[in-house]
Amino acid sequence: MVALRPFVRLLLVQWTGRQYCVIMPRNRTAAGVFHRDTNVTQTPKPKVIGLGGLFFKSADTAKMREWYARVLGLEFNDWGGLVFLPETAAAHPGAGTVFSPFAADTEYFAPSNKEFMFNLMVDDLDGMLARCAEHGVEPLKIMPDEGMGGFAHIMDPEGRKIELWQPKPMA
Repeated sequence: MVALRPFVRLLLVQWTGRQYCVIMPRNRTAAGVFHRDTNVTQTPKPKVIGLGGLFFKSADTAKMREWYARVLGLEFNDWGGLVFLPETAAAHPGAGTVFSPFAADTEYFAPSNKEFMFNLMVDDLDGMLARCAEHGVEPLKIMPDEGMGGFAHIMDPEGRKIELWQPKPMA
């Protein structure tokens, strides 16, 4: 038995061929028992592996699909949505999906009053901005490349802010 602190003792116990570690307070009110068996393999804990979809409400879904198809070139399927295949993004070094809560009082989503913002990866930011301009959509802001690629902000007709991002390999 080893005294870890004045009020805690550590006791290693062998029982049925396995080693256990018992941490016991000196006042014996409670104890923690931890199994230590190097022959037991740990099962990996489940984890999130990526963003599986982005779903949002719209006052006029047909109008929204038409706008996103016309302005951004998204090709919707008959069921009303589209799938971004991982190999498309994988072909652009530096591409990835970010999941990040922002403070409730952030101004980053302004002028939108929505609680979220889309970030859509594009393969040619200048070309996409030219396409948007052809349809009367001007960028709210174009950010200089700060190492992760180029960014620009636009708004959809229902007031959702969209961040367009042309990724580049991260240093």
